[in-house]
Amino acid sequence: MSPAPSRPLRPAPRPRPERSLSPMTHPRTNSSRPRRRLPAWIPAGLAGLAALALGACRKPAAATAAPAEVPVYVAPAEAKDVPQLVDAFGTIEAYRAVTLTPQVSGLLRAVEFNEGTMVKAGQPLYRIETDTYRQVLDKAGAALAVQRSALKPAEDRLRRSLELNQNKLLAPQDYESMEEDVAQAKANVAAAEAGVAQAQLDLARTTITAPMDGVIGINPVHAGNLLTAQQTQLATVRQIEPIYVTFAVPGPDVPAILQGWRDGTLPVEVCRADDFKSAPVRQGDLAVIDNAIDTRTDTMTVKGRLANTDHLYWPGEFVRVRLVLAELRQATVIDYSAVAIGTEGPYVFVVTGGRSAELRQVVLGERQGTEVVVQSGVRPGEAVVVQGQLNLRNGAAVRVIPHEAHAAPETSAR
Repeated sequence: MSPAPSRPLRPAPRPRPERSLSPMTHPRTNSSRPRRRLPAWIPAGLAGLAALALGACRKPAAATAAPAEVPVYVAPAEAKDVPQLVDAFGTIEAYRAVTLTPQVSGLLRAVEFNEGTMVKAGQPLYRIETDTYRQVLDKAGAALAVQRSALKPAEDRLRRSLELNQNKLLAPQDYESMEEDVAQAKANVAAAEAGVAQAQLDLARTTITAPMDGVIGINPVHAGNLLTAQQTQLATVRQIEPIYVTFAVPGPDVPAILQGWRDGTLPVEVCRADDFKSAPVRQGDLAVIDNAIDTRTDTMTVKGRLANTDHLYWPGEFVRVRLVLAELRQATVIDYSAVAIGTEGPYVFVVTGGRSAELRQVVLGERQGTEVVVQSGVRPGEAVVVQGQLNLRNGAAVRVIPHEAHAAPETSAR
């Protein structure tokens, strides 16, 4: 068999030129060509590359740091006897004050004291001219002598007529008339004696003396002035030993004050400065309680009595006063600077274990200066934060600063 003739090879088809789509042509209108899709491995690869790139840019995370310790200064709670006090401002007042006034009129002859000095009871202070009053006394003495001389004859006549009257030898009306004459003469003698006594008193009043021991004030008149009885005011004498301190106490404290006053003496402490620790303190007792509470101020006025033997206090001086009502035995006391006020009331921070701060709600009691009584929440001996508590929270780590390290900056600053 002869081999089959070979077919001529068909030339490869020409590639059609691709038609470019107009920008306005929607892809869906080109239905003649199938849409090309990326191979499945390409998105995964891109995601891996992106992760690597992000990992290269990310910095290594730092290790979690431990919380820093808060530096604090602490002071221990103490157990001590604390007096219950009523604090007030008071005024020193003279125990007695007398403004001298002449009892007789006349010319002032002499002033026998130095202003502002201590005087003794009975000491002569002013002398008024006595000539007029001596003349009055002499006249009264003469009148008394006249009346006494008239009394004796009347009494003699009545004595002689007594026997005649008993024997019915004298008319009854005559005897009664003689009795009346004697009674009238006696009355005249008594009046004359009163006149002499008044003249003697007026003469004695020409010398004005100190009514008590005390300090005499400024003298408003001098020798040569005419004094008018019961009108001219002279110097004032104030007794300052003992001396009063007058102050007002709140109305709510009045029942406790009255009860303590009935049971015994209530101590009163007085000092000039605001701080009782920086000035001399004088002890006294409650001496006077007013009979009503002032409804305008809800306070009651009371007076304390001080010995004032050294004349430390002067009338009119303003002072601080403490009235001691009672004494709390072994109360828990902390520094008041440790107390803060929150939504649930006062609280403090207590350092436990020497390393952490514990928040404690407290009930406060009596406050005295820089200390306050804690009725509950803190026990004696516990370390209470008194400085640095603004940066604390419950359970925060703390670093306790020793007392010397805390006090050194204050000393150097001075």
